[in-house]
Amino acid sequence: MRFLCYRPLSVFLSGFLWLSTLTGCPSPVVPSVSPQVPGDPLSLMSKAKDKLSGLVKVRLEKLDAGKKKPDIYNLQFEEEHVVESIDAGGGMHVSGKFFNVESQGETAKERKAGDKLARALSDMQISFDISSRGEVSNLDVRNVPDALLPDARLIAIWVYGAERGALFDAGPVVLGKGWKSRAQIPIPSGGSKKWDINCSYAKRSGAVATVLFTGTVTGQSGGVQLAGELKGEVRLDTERGILTYSEVDAQAVYKIPDGGSQQNHITVTWQKQDRQAPPSSAPAPASAPAPASAPAPASGEPIQGVTVLN
Repeated sequence: MRFLCYRPLSVFLSGFLWLSTLTGCPSPVVPSVSPQVPGDPLSLMSKAKDKLSGLVKVRLEKLDAGKKKPDIYNLQFEEEHVVESIDAGGGMHVSGKFFNVESQGETAKERKAGDKLARALSDMQISFDISSRGEVSNLDVRNVPDALLPDARLIAIWVYGAERGALFDAGPVVLGKGWKSRAQIPIPSGGSKKWDINCSYAKRSGAVATVLFTGTVTGQSGGVQLAGELKGEVRLDTERGILTYSEVDAQAVYKIPDGGSQQNHITVTWQKQDRQAPPSSAPAPASAPAPASAPAPASGEPIQGVTVLN
């Protein structure tokens, strides 16, 4: 008679472990984690019909060849821009408007000259495209008298930071680091201007990031030579994706083939403000209607097709 013998448990365990070394145990699944990119994303964000308003101060000095003193304009006004639509790539199409424009010249002559430009800026219609990196293109200004169009357009360019390429870097930026922005901007009348700008992430206070920039520009159009430089600052609310402050100081010299020249020096500051009412004029009270005999103002035709090198 044969008897079954009970082997110790350790024998079975050792056999199991030996078998495991032959067949292998499944490895634990470790979830993949994308490495976190250091730095803060510096970019603009918006949705259709978003509005943003600001208080603007402008000082423009123009000196023509042969003159001893420049023509000076000191202006203060409010502006509002609205995101009319957003394309599939995130680009924003924006309309802008200046209102409550005041001439603040230091002399009576400056104030008188500034009054004409102030009225032109009040009537001006503005549109442009802007990317999430702050590149403003396709700037269009209308409803401005021909004689004042170059100055009005120049002010719009610097208020909105147009025609100088992207301001923010493509990816997140570490505080204290810098980047370069280079752009070749075509000029409608022919030729182009080339920007070379150095930017730096200089400061952060809460959600607001401060970016400083300096740069140079060179260009040519129709024989006119351009050379200039700029410096400035913008403050970006990184959580909301909007600017809260900007300032720029830019100088340019235009040399004409006949030997003439013009020097421009413009400084612009823009401070975000909250508005409770739209900029359009309020309707007259029902108790005081406009006289029936007063003729309605004729609507002006938009002025297009005038190109200047700014």
